[in-house]
Amino acid sequence: MDSPHCTRSGLQFSPYRTEEDFGVVKASLNISQPIQEAFEQQWNADELGEPDDLDDFPLNSDDAVTSDLPPLDLPGPSTLPPDVIDKPAALQTHQDLLPSNKDARKKAYRRKKKQEKRERDRAKLEHSLPSPKFKVRAALSHKLAKVAHMRVRSNVVNLRAAQGAWIGVRESAGQGPRSLESLLAEGYDYKEWDGITPFVITDEEDRIFVIFAGRPQDPSYEDDRLAADAVLEDTHAKLQFGSNGCQVLPRPTNGCGKNRRGGFKTANVGISYGGGQKAPGNLCHTKHNQEVLRSFFQQPCIKRLATFANSAFAFFAPKLHEYYRRTLEPLWKRNPHFKHNVPTCILPAASINFGPKSVSYDHLDHNNLAGGLCSITAGGAFDPTKGGHIYLVNLRVIVEFPPGSTILIPSSVIRHGNIPIRAGETRTSFTQYAAGGLFRWVEYGFKTWHQLWETDRVHALAELENRPKKWKEFLELFSKLDELESDHHAVRSRCYPIK
Repeated sequence: MDSPHCTRSGLQFSPYRTEEDFGVVKASLNISQPIQEAFEQQWNADELGEPDDLDDFPLNSDDAVTSDLPPLDLPGPSTLPPDVIDKPAALQTHQDLLPSNKDARKKAYRRKKKQEKRERDRAKLEHSLPSPKFKVRAALSHKLAKVAHMRVRSNVVNLRAAQGAWIGVRESAGQGPRSLESLLAEGYDYKEWDGITPFVITDEEDRIFVIFAGRPQDPSYEDDRLAADAVLEDTHAKLQFGSNGCQVLPRPTNGCGKNRRGGFKTANVGISYGGGQKAPGNLCHTKHNQEVLRSFFQQPCIKRLATFANSAFAFFAPKLHEYYRRTLEPLWKRNPHFKHNVPTCILPAASINFGPKSVSYDHLDHNNLAGGLCSITAGGAFDPTKGGHIYLVNLRVIVEFPPGSTILIPSSVIRHGNIPIRAGETRTSFTQYAAGGLFRWVEYGFKTWHQLWETDRVHALAELENRPKKWKEFLELFSKLDELESDHHAVRSRCYPIK
């Protein structure tokens, strides 16, 4: 017998080198049918995306999915290569008997890993999404005692909200602008305001529900205000409002696009729910307009206007602001794809009211949260003692409203409008708001009322029973003048039980 073969390490191969040395018989195998079945099962597994292990697909399973693939043209025993036919069965390996499924397994493995990564990234995003905690610094608490106020002879309880108190009652807007003289003749009270010093309007129970926040007392703010006016003008020129006198973006699906609030153009942007939307989401615009509006909110001067309004909201209505945060935060986490106008602001939607004469007829923004606040920042160049005032119909009050100043009102339940400005003057406005439908959607378990009624009758009946009390629950979120400092402390310490 020949000497055994050795490797370089000194190990020896077996001395047997031929099939006869094993004493085995050559055999011919017909493997076409099992290969065809295995190929079909692997093909179906790849197409269906489940499962990755071939053991989950027994070749004889009655549940296997039938393939429409043509039969494989596999070689029979007579056409197999001689080196396979002549090889003993004991030496034949799976490489010889079956086509390699290594690529198919790698494909399934990569698909599975990509899906797992997407799920991990989604979970990570939801848990790491910044939870904005809009607190007022404790150092500002001493200013609370110096807040000027104007008490009116009315009670917020008597304001009208729709059933359920999520939104206001729909009412027609006024037919045209009202002059200052006509309102004074009707007995409206007149309030002078420099647009800088903040003051609030309270009801008979000293509840703060209208806020004249003013403006930042910083010399650089005037430059930002003028820059914001230029940005509004540039945005107005770039937006495409369409034909037929369309004044509103996005254009209403059931109307001609006329602005019921006045004869000026407006663009609504941000996250909302209502007006035909089937679920909360970003208001839709054309690709061109979307890019123009995205650029608008990236301007530092616009961000400053928005964040000042947000700070004023948190400062004068801390409990209500906290309610917004606690309610809307789960909605943002469930929908990380939502695009926020200014991520640090609690009000998720905005209306940009363009000039040259943005003067509103008296109206209600009835789709806003009935027990909430809407911020309004005036812009342009006009004399605030001659025009541009804001008047509040329910309160029978007229207040001067200089350009660059910000106010917050419950626009869903208090009718409001502007006094016309003089010829040659310009006025714009920038408002931020939250649709009442967003809060209703969250409170109903991220469902519509009909879905809630069909899927959770107990919850739905509880909501019906609580509807008469809902308006008063919202009113409890408005701070009273002598409780403002304690409300701040309660919100900062997270010990206020907001329902």
